[in-house]
Amino acid sequence: MQPDVSVINPKSLSHRVFLKGRARLFRSLQLSGELGYLWAPEVAYPTDLSQAVSFRARGSYSLRGGVAQVPLTVSFSGRVLDGKNDNFDLPGPGPVSNGARRAKNFERTDWGYDLTLTALPWASVALYGTFSQSGDEQDSDYVRTTLARSAGGGSFYIDSIPHYTSDLKSLIIGGTLSDLGGVNLGLSAAMTWAEMMASGASGVGSNIGQLINDANRIKSRILTLDSDFDYSIREGLVAGLGYRYQQFIDDAQLGPLNLDDAVHTIMLRLKLDL
Repeated sequence: MQPDVSVINPKSLSHRVFLKGRARLFRSLQLSGELGYLWAPEVAYPTDLSQAVSFRARGSYSLRGGVAQVPLTVSFSGRVLDGKNDNFDLPGPGPVSNGARRAKNFERTDWGYDLTLTALPWASVALYGTFSQSGDEQDSDYVRTTLARSAGGGSFYIDSIPHYTSDLKSLIIGGTLSDLGGVNLGLSAAMTWAEMMASGASGVGSNIGQLINDANRIKSRILTLDSDFDYSIREGLVAGLGYRYQQFIDDAQLGPLNLDDAVHTIMLRLKLDL
């Protein structure tokens, strides 16, 4: 592919600015945040962002008295990124007026958060529960040419506008037992709900958008059971054993694919500190 018809630019240039802050309103409440802005005069790929705004936040609150004298800590974090790229030029022969050159558009919004509750009923025991969710949305016009670009290219036109979305949710409950006669033990159970799909805008270009709607979808539940055991044989020498069970449950059932599955994983560890 010659440089004059390549869809990858040889150079990229981007700038980022951040504004960060931290606050401790009370002894038990801590907050932090970060606000950022990105601008890129030159991008290398059509899915690189030329403009974007981002925000991150994190905080924790400790209940020293807790419930039934059990110390509790609530922590959270969140993030969001929103940006676009509307100046990625697809080169081709001839002027813009006859469709030989075209700017490819791309937009993305990415976000997520998690909330965790931790309890310390005893000095060597920690119990926790976490719920998290994340999402991603992307829009990009699928641009084609009437001729192969390496053979002259003809003119550009929009074939379809795919819209990709993902939504992931996860709930984790677990506990750890640490430093009990050289034994460390961890147990957890998690359920993840995953949904991803790409849809095409109707009435645009070819029928590829409708084909995407019919076939491109994943909707699954994932059950994960984790166990981890470590034993300190002597100072600097630790042996460990872990087991993980995962069950994948396909809720979309798009034949002929069958995404139902079960995976067993056994892990053996030997750690030596010299």
